[in-house]
Amino acid sequence: MHENQNIKGVSLEAEKVFENEYPAVYRHLLKYKKELSNRNKSETGIRYEWYALQRWGANYLEDFSMQKIIFQEMVQESSFILDNDGRFMCLDTARIITGEDLEILIAVLNSDLFFYAVKTFYGGGGLGETGIRMKHTFFENFPMPVFSEKQKKVIKELIENPEKIDLKKINSIIYESFRLEKYEIEIIEH
Repeated sequence: MHENQNIKGVSLEAEKVFENEYPAVYRHLLKYKKELSNRNKSETGIRYEWYALQRWGANYLEDFSMQKIIFQEMVQESSFILDNDGRFMCLDTARIITGEDLEILIAVLNSDLFFYAVKTFYGGGGLGETGIRMKHTFFENFPMPVFSEKQKKVIKELIENPEKIDLKKINSIIYESFRLEKYEIEIIEH
């Protein structure tokens, strides 16, 4: 039903499609139509179908089945993962990032510098002694370094071959791209 571009919001057509595709669920929910019809509008100002159990975020459904980066919001270290084949989903406290050059982006996101920056400047405080909240709004403006083609090639080779991943090498490339001094690197790593 969500792929039918002719169905927009609340409509008898949408309800009929739902009834035909999910008759047992429809019959069960029909018993509670009055109560279900009274929800949502005061909360959002928008009327949703009375039988909708969840608001559909809709236009990004396909993103889950493509290459993406997945990350949890509550972490004790950077733990971004790259799903190359679109085979993994995430829980409600996880997020996804899609786009181009994800191999490069994940290297930055999992770097010591990024974790230090989020924890120190963007994270809005820690969780306990070592945890932080990786909320995308805290780090979406983190400056992305400009890598040379040579650096990109090395990073992609390291990311695409998990048995060869060398986090120290990746961190080194990132530090170099930001032109960090030795004392700055020591602060980040300790």
